[in-house]
Amino acid sequence: MELINNIESNLKNRIAKSIEVFADHLKGLRTNVVSPDFLSAVKIDAHGQFMPIKSVASITVKDQTLHVQVWDKSLIKAVEKGIMDSKLNVNPSLEGDSIFIKIPPLTQERRKELVKMAKDLKEKSKISVRTIRQDSMSDLKKLEKDKAISEDARKKSEKIFEEIIKKGTAQIELLTSQKEKDIIG
Repeated sequence: MELINNIESNLKNRIAKSIEVFADHLKGLRTNVVSPDFLSAVKIDAHGQFMPIKSVASITVKDQTLHVQVWDKSLIKAVEKGIMDSKLNVNPSLEGDSIFIKIPPLTQERRKELVKMAKDLKEKSKISVRTIRQDSMSDLKKLEKDKAISEDARKKSEKIFEEIIKKGTAQIELLTSQKEKDIIG
């Protein structure tokens, strides 16, 4: 039974991690409301080591403008470069010790592109979950083949695993539909 519990625990952990990564990627897709999360995917080359922007700066919002306050002044140019290299299609402007990013309103065409990107991310995440499912089912079958568990135990565990996978997939769908609503406005 412990072997099955280990596989189940691994399944849950891997699905949770996959959903967490998916949610982080969704945060990087812009919505109608400007948020500091818009820059969450930006990585900064800080003294030869890549770090998330939030570990080197604070990000605040005023109206449609992001204000990036870099804590280590020697990293201002690196932060500006990281933002420009991030494929977010924004132009940061450096003013003294701060970086400002004016976010223009979304056009209808851009909204459609963002919804498509969200759906693409969803599909990649669902593929990841399917791969995790295959690994777990394969592990169960190997246990049965090695006579470590019975056929009944394998079938019972497969049903439990399917429920876990169904919940994970439903969570991915929910996150995607929420993001689409946020994008469309």
